[in-house]
Amino acid sequence: DPPARYRMESIEAEMRLTRMSLINLALLLGSDYTEGVRGVGPVNAVEIDLAFQGDLEEFKHWVYTPSHDYDFTRGTGGDKGAERLRGEFS
Repeated sequence: DPPARYRMESIEAEMRLTRMSLINLALLLGSDYTEGVRGVGPVNAVEIDLAFQGDLEEFKHWVYTPSHDYDFTRGTGGDKGAERLRGEFS
């Protein structure tokens, strides 16, 4: 079988993931170059990327801030995903 091929235009249109989002997913999930974040699976990784608009520094700040005060309304992940994330990382 030939290797699977994916077109960036299709990924962006169907999954709302940019090239930077795919890089963030690799960082969150782990790859040949990183171990990833313990407890983060594919669904959480996408929710994190959407909720923090691709800014993993903001996610890091949110994880290490005791009060977890973060305005999720500015991201596209919505409050439902935010509450689930909050429960997993607090």
